[in-house]
Amino acid sequence: MGSKLLANLDILTTIQSEQRLIPNTVQLAPCEICSSSCPFCSVAYRPLKSYLSFPKIEKLLRDFRSLGARACELTGGGQPDLYSDPTNKKNINDVIECANSLGYKIGIITNANDLKRIDRQNYDKIEWIRISLIKLEEGHEPEDYNFRDFPYGKLAFSYIIYKQTEASPSLLKKKFTYTPTSPAIFEKIARLVDLHPQIKFVRIVGDCLVKDGQEQTKQDFGGIINAIDKYKKFFIRDSDYGDHPFEHGCFIGALRP
Repeated sequence: MGSKLLANLDILTTIQSEQRLIPNTVQLAPCEICSSSCPFCSVAYRPLKSYLSFPKIEKLLRDFRSLGARACELTGGGQPDLYSDPTNKKNINDVIECANSLGYKIGIITNANDLKRIDRQNYDKIEWIRISLIKLEEGHEPEDYNFRDFPYGKLAFSYIIYKQTEASPSLLKKKFTYTPTSPAIFEKIARLVDLHPQIKFVRIVGDCLVKDGQEQTKQDFGGIINAIDKYKKFFIRDSDYGDHPFEHGCFIGALRP
């Protein structure tokens, strides 16, 4: 996003002086597997069994690093921590260690409610982890979340408002029943924050399947969120454009894969 370039003035200088773009962040989706079937999924029709071989990941990271990339965001259809390359016997920890060895700052976006797949010795190699709280809509309680001893100062939560309730057709084996977002979910999120008050923030994103969902979220839930936000961790994501859904799903796909 353009505003983020202001934190990297050397990149702006290179663009101006050399008319050359330098990559700053690599958004890497090592696999497409996910254990949820979010009704707002922006990549619902992806091939769930596909994954990148570890040698390809290693080459991609090396190539982008040589071009100047500094950060690596591990993301995907939902849970990059489920990555597995059985042929080369590699998992998400190998990806983290590879990116770290190349000098990347590493962030992870996942909807896992347990960080058990990430080895503790790799915690200091990770700058941040942001967890989508969809599991709270699938029968899990705040007490079910287990962040092991990952530093809470590097941990953040996010939640996407939704009204559509049909589960993603890409995950036929998962039969979750979703109901439209209600005030009760914010009470659950508040309980989760009560358990882990040191977390960085809770980002609330408006319904990405309706036009101007951010503003509607502020109207519908702003007061409720302010009332429960005793640690001042919640914020509703601002949108500086008229957000609207894509043909096949959530507009968030415009911001990241």
